[in-house]
Order: sequence, then structure tokens, then C-alpha cells
Amino acid sequence: MAERRHAAISAGSGAAGFGLEATRKFVGNGARVVVADIQDEAGRAIKAELRGKVRFIRCGMRRKAGMQAVVDLAVAELGGPDVMYHNPGTIGSAKGVDETSVEAWNAAMEMLQTAIMLAIKVAAPALKARKGAIILTSAAVGVRLYHRQGLGLPDRPPCGADGREARARGST
Repeated sequence: MAERRHAAISAGSGAAGFGLEATRKFVGNGARVVVADIQDEAGRAIKAELRGKVRFIRCGMRRKAGMQAVVDLAVAELGGPDVMYHNPGTIGSAKGVDETSVEAWNAAMEMLQTAIMLAIKVAAPALKARKGAIILTSAAVGVRLYHRQGLGLPDRPPCGADGREARARGST
């Protein structure tokens, strides 16, 4: 039987927060990881911390070309991903809908919803080839919103992470 290489992609905040902890957990379990994040300094820091186990690529999640570059790097340098941990996020506008510009709304939706679809679309062929899996993060608020038709929470942005949680659940 061929030896499995255990390669992962940690995309969308792969160098900070939950993504950083996922990256550390993957490496701790023997995986080599492609970390995708827009935070250069954090990306360089995790690469230095986990020497030889992490490849860092600066990448936003809102464009297909960016996600394709992440997957291409995983295929070229790691033989392909066995798992993709995808955790895109933005707070979006802290204003009410009546005060939020269409441009701000669209930018948040690209990050909070389109990025999920693009990650699945772009990574699926490489993951299928290795019988891999995708992990989309979602918090408990997503369960409540998903089952309550996206009613939202008080004092939270109308296009913020609350809705992303529900959309992540609905995407799979």
C-alpha cells in the first residue's frame, strides 16, 4: 500500500485565530500544511515556528484565482491535499442595513459566502483524487441562525459572521 503523505490546506485565517490552531494541530499530527492568509507577518511567524512543515501563501479568499493558487501549491509541493480546513471571515459593516453601502455589503458577502463556494469548487478535484475531506468552520450561532431562517442577533452587523455560520452549514 502506498504511504499517505498527510497534507493539509489551512485557508482563510490560516495564520491566526482558529486557523492558526488548526494549522498547529495538523502539524502536530504529522501533516505538512499550506497556510493561506492575507496577514503576511502572521504567515511568516507560523512558517518560522513550524519550520519545514508549513508553506505560506498570501492569499485572499474572495477570488477563484487566489484559491486556485493555494490548491496548486499544495499539489506541487505536498503532492495534493488530504484535507482542507476553510475558515474565511470578516466582521463586515458594524452599521445597520440602512447605513451599509452596497459595496460594503457585497464585499462582506464575497468573503462570507462566495469564498466558501470557491474553496469547495477549486479544492474538490484535488481532494477527490486523494479521497480527502473539507472542514468548514461554523460556530453555535450558525446552528441557531440556520434553523431560525437567519434572524440574526442584536447588536451584530447584518452581514457579519453570524450569517456566515449559517451559510457554511447550508453549503455542505
